[in-house]
Amino acid sequence: MSEETVQTAEQIYRNELVEKVASKAHALWQEGWRKDHGNEPREKDTTDQKWIDEKHTNKVDLNKTDYKNLPEDWQLENKMGATSALEAILDKKITDFEKASTYVHEKWIERNGEKDYTIKDKELYSTELNRCKTYEELSETQKEKDRLFVRLALETIKK
Repeated sequence: MSEETVQTAEQIYRNELVEKVASKAHALWQEGWRKDHGNEPREKDTTDQKWIDEKHTNKVDLNKTDYKNLPEDWQLENKMGATSALEAILDKKITDFEKASTYVHEKWIERNGEKDYTIKDKELYSTELNRCKTYEELSETQKEKDRLFVRLALETIKK
């Protein structure tokens, strides 16, 4: 088997892992939303033009849309969280659960650190320090969002 074939097979396997973890993360988010809000819609705007053209709207109800049917921009954050968790475990060989969760959060900051935060984001952003909060500064609820990706990645790898 050529090195190129091995790399392709490894990339296919990695992509499958990312999709499984991302899909599970969205399904668990939906469970939590439904527990707290029932079938109440959770509408958000999408910038995915293909999705907009097909659905004739730029609104997506995250509560009622399965991961595989989400617009690309709404799949992306779950994919990135999954990718970061798998990187921490498989590439960086981080074996400590909290350190892997910290890595996931650090990657989130790299992606989102420059965004304009509003008052609602005070759990993620320190207005006093004018920067995103580090993992250590997060509430347990916010830390759990990063831990979820690590937990799901570990479960998916073990299967």
